[in-house]
Amino acid sequence: TAGTDAANPSRIVTSLEVEYTDLNHATTAGAKTLYKRIAHAAHTVCGPNHSRSVKVMSDYRRCVKEAVNAAVEKVGAPTLTALHQGGSLRQATG
Repeated sequence: TAGTDAANPSRIVTSLEVEYTDLNHATTAGAKTLYKRIAHAAHTVCGPNHSRSVKVMSDYRRCVKEAVNAAVEKVGAPTLTALHQGGSLRQATG
């Protein structure tokens, strides 16, 4: 789907749905698989980055980071959040 960013009406915002009903995101394996799917979707939505421009590369990295952050927050799974934050998965699951 596409829309516009309220803060910047000329900016098009794209989203991509990530399916995860087949995963148990409470497990380390499930969280890792979901995280890979989220990261792949973020790279897809943010578009190919073949530019050598520092600004374009910076914008691309920021887009991916913001997309992953938003998706992880939306899922709200402790194991996934811990994985994303680089924290201990044991803390999130136990």
